[in-house]
Amino acid sequence: MYWIMHLSKRIFIKIIEKLINEGVYIIPKSQIFNAISNTYFNSYQVYKVITSLKTRKLINEIYCWRIYYWTLTRKGYNYIKNYLRII
Repeated sequence: MYWIMHLSKRIFIKIIEKLINEGVYIIPKSQIFNAISNTYFNSYQVYKVITSLKTRKLINEIYCWRIYYWTLTRKGYNYIKNYLRII
């Protein structure tokens, strides 16, 4: 059985904007499946967006000491710039 997660474009844009503004996205592994909510999104939604970008090789992932660190690649930056027109 597969779970389908619907994510609005507004939430997707907020996640990407935060990644671009901060330069790196950091989530401890223990918080990924918790429903810790931010003002617009929770950490599981962030994780699913990041894994989607990671499969297209638009993002770098570093896992160290049970913490995930994600940064955009140059290809990812250009993709976001062209696709969403938010930069």
